[in-house]
Amino acid sequence: MTTEILRNIMYRTAETVGTNKVGGTRDDRLGDVGLVVLDEVHYLGDPWRGSVWEEVIINCPRHIQILAMSATVRNPDDLGGWISAVHGDCVTIKTRFRPVPLQWVFCNKVPRRGAMFDDLLVGGNRNSSNSSSGQGMRLNPRLRMDDWVDEELRYQAAREARQARELQQALQNQQQDDLLSGGLTEDDLNSLSRDSSSGDGSSSNGNGGGRFRRKENDRAAVARRVMAKRTPAQDQVIRQLQQNKMLPAIWFIMSRRDCDLSAINSNVVLVNPEEEAQLVEELQQLYADNPDAVRVKLVPALLRGVSSHHAGCLPAWKSLVERCFQKGLLKLVFATGTLAAGINMPARTTIISNLARKSDDGVQLLPHNELLQMAGRAGRRGYDTLGHTVIVQGRYEGAETAHQIITAGPEPLLSQFTTSYSLVLNLCSVYSLDEAREFLSKSFGTYLLGEGTRTQRQEAHQLIQAATELAKLAKEKGVATDAQKAAAVSDVVGQTLTNILFKVHRPKFTGLRQPTK
Repeated sequence: MTTEILRNIMYRTAETVGTNKVGGTRDDRLGDVGLVVLDEVHYLGDPWRGSVWEEVIINCPRHIQILAMSATVRNPDDLGGWISAVHGDCVTIKTRFRPVPLQWVFCNKVPRRGAMFDDLLVGGNRNSSNSSSGQGMRLNPRLRMDDWVDEELRYQAAREARQARELQQALQNQQQDDLLSGGLTEDDLNSLSRDSSSGDGSSSNGNGGGRFRRKENDRAAVARRVMAKRTPAQDQVIRQLQQNKMLPAIWFIMSRRDCDLSAINSNVVLVNPEEEAQLVEELQQLYADNPDAVRVKLVPALLRGVSSHHAGCLPAWKSLVERCFQKGLLKLVFATGTLAAGINMPARTTIISNLARKSDDGVQLLPHNELLQMAGRAGRRGYDTLGHTVIVQGRYEGAETAHQIITAGPEPLLSQFTTSYSLVLNLCSVYSLDEAREFLSKSFGTYLLGEGTRTQRQEAHQLIQAATELAKLAKEKGVATDAQKAAAVSDVVGQTLTNILFKVHRPKFTGLRQPTK
């Protein structure tokens, strides 16, 4: 169930107990529940849903154990400490092990070769369990935009020179023809030759040519043109996936409409006759049970092994897609980011073609956490020895943007707790006024401003002390150069950490905010 339903169950149970319709406390009413699993607990930092997750943890009866799981939390100790404070003892377990290593792949349209796959990151061990974070790896030199721009400028210069030579040759031929036919004198020919080489604006040496060349040589404009030329067609990417045996795959797109259009417009057949026959049987069964759930426009694509999956589909259709994908009948599913969490649809490969999305603050790059959630779908445990995440060159983002997001690391988990009208009504229906105030003081944001900050200050002081001890130890050994280096490092580390003490982990929490209308 969703956290919203669990939250409502807790409030409703408390209301029933408060009316004395059933004896006992809320703990008694939920006595048969022993464990609550909060999968993808990083949603606690979601601006729209995070407050509900905090309410669930604060309201959860003490006898119920909480198992919170996430692959993208930068400050798990803070979360574990808060749960210990508001619910009960909590043990924080951290690991970087990934059962199926992840390989980052980049796809772009190479001139005269079509869509091609290449390693996005090089260096380190791409098959290691922590390769998903890009640690110890750098951007593939072959994917640098500056090199692509230089190549485009050289091509442009060569093309302009060739066009200038062809124009000059054509003009000379025309002049010779006119001279032979008696239309021009030799003096006219010499005058036209001088004009064509210096002043008509069509030559690369003229003023008009200079303006054209300066415009074309603007690196930003050239970079935009290069990204557009390097963006591969959808079917080219699909064929590369098929040739490299990287199916089944999930292609993440931010728009529901684009998911449907991408599935409809795909023209690559990914299934054999036997698999197509099984898909027909699945469709016939769905039509017999729930004819309204069949999406007629997507049926031809589904019979080719391609479909879409998003919140705009009816549950019966989504169940059909999930079932066929798990059976291996569907080879490619276009989906929104909601599929990245909470649905059992592991794939060998995930494809991400948009590294930015529109928000209330304009177009912004995907956060590292969200990118990693989508990439984490790649690699089926027990089936694949290596998962693949393919970043597709777009018109506005490319390999360098992907490298920037991957190596930035996960964002810290911050409180999004807000006091809305519904929260006030829920609290007043089950708590006294003093209890409601105490409830509000238990938020994750309040913890971060208090205990969490103190913990980080202690850790910073410990690091300063450790650096000082290292400098002292080096000095005692009598190695002057090393001692001086250690002392210098200690000073730098100490100054840096001292500055951090006054800035450490200030979450975006402003107390009780008024709900938006």
